[in-house]
Amino acid sequence: MKKYLGTLILIITAFIWGMAFVAQADAADSIPAFTFNAIRSFIGAAVLLVFLLLRRKLSKAFCAHKTDRKRLLLAGSVCGVVLSIAMNLQQYGITVYPPEVNNVPGRAGFLTAMYVVLVPLFGVFLKRRVRL
Repeated sequence: MKKYLGTLILIITAFIWGMAFVAQADAADSIPAFTFNAIRSFIGAAVLLVFLLLRRKLSKAFCAHKTDRKRLLLAGSVCGVVLSIAMNLQQYGITVYPPEVNNVPGRAGFLTAMYVVLVPLFGVFLKRRVRL
């Protein structure tokens, strides 16, 4: 049952992610790229804040040691900065793409999905073994 549930969740995730590219392309016609990402980020932060407040005890138990909290904060900050740069570059790319070209969301989705290839490739350079 878990196998099918996992597959269903991945299909739903792919559907939502694919629809997000269509929404991003439509938004690119209406509002500036950075405004779109700011609104998107504020909505995400609000949702995360609700979960943080609901699960506060769990988060304290997860990072009981002060050094663990510092490492988590540093790693989270680095990931957040990289994600922010990537999101803004992606949205800006969708915004400035020539309007006469068809299927901008599909192209953006394809380029973004290249991480499936690039992450293991970068892992090889960082001397991280990639399993099949």
